[in-house]
Amino acid sequence: MYKSNNATTVDLKLDLEEVLININQALPVGLLLNEILNNAFKHAFVGRGEGEIQIKLSETDDKVQLVVKDNGVGFSSEEESSSSLGHTLIDTFIKQLRATVDFNTDNGTHYTIEFEKQNLKGTMASNMNLGYD
Repeated sequence: MYKSNNATTVDLKLDLEEVLININQALPVGLLLNEILNNAFKHAFVGRGEGEIQIKLSETDDKVQLVVKDNGVGFSSEEESSSSLGHTLIDTFIKQLRATVDFNTDNGTHYTIEFEKQNLKGTMASNMNLGYD
């Protein structure tokens, strides 16, 4: 359970399988999850006394699925199309993972992110040809 500065109590529900991935995928997954959770804690439960965030991590046939959902206030259509730093970071990490994402804001915010496990060597920049050589 997490208690934020705005007096909202947030219950975390975790359903995490053991998934082994290369460090070049583990880093963007961790940063992606951090950004999604930061957004949820900051924005999802404004004006509410409590909320819930569910995180599920699973693997099937070398395909990893990460599901993060909350029962917060969701996004307005204007916020969904926003180019805020948070949205930009989330999009960047998804591209680094070569992931697909299903995003909806019905009854809170819900991300389903899927990507293929890859044994990448070197830096993410060299693997993704992002021009950071």
